Amino acid sequence: MRTPNNPQQIEKMDRLESMVAENVKQTQELTKMVKKINKYIFWQKFWGWTKFFIILIPLILAVIYLPGYIRKGYEIYQSVLSPLKSGGGGASLENIENLIKQLQGLSGQINQGAGFLEQIKNIDLDKINLEQLKR
Repeated sequence: MRTPNNPQQIEKMDRLESMVAENVKQTQELTKMVKKINKYIFWQKFWGWTKFFIILIPLILAVIYLPGYIRKGYEIYQSVLSPLKSGGGGASLENIENLIKQLQGLSGQINQGAGFLEQIKNIDLDKINLEQLKR
């Protein structure tokens, strides 16, 4: 590289070097900012998808499991309304008693499920003898 002889050329070279140094410094600062922005965008996408699945999974489970419960409720509803549709003038005492028994059976099933869950929660896994379970 040639060394400048003219004082103006020396001044221009010094100015150019200072501009390049400032450009490098600003580029490094921008790189840091871009990394922070990219990290922020990543977490925004992550939590966005997480929220989406938190909403979607219960909806899918509802579509799978609710039709059976709705069907049972509809059958009970129809059994109450069938005397009214046939012109009986009202629900008979026998139909109401059957409805109460059906509802008690459903609540009993729900209570059995809740009791079973309580039993499972109270099991102490350290006290289970695996040899007894194999028999």
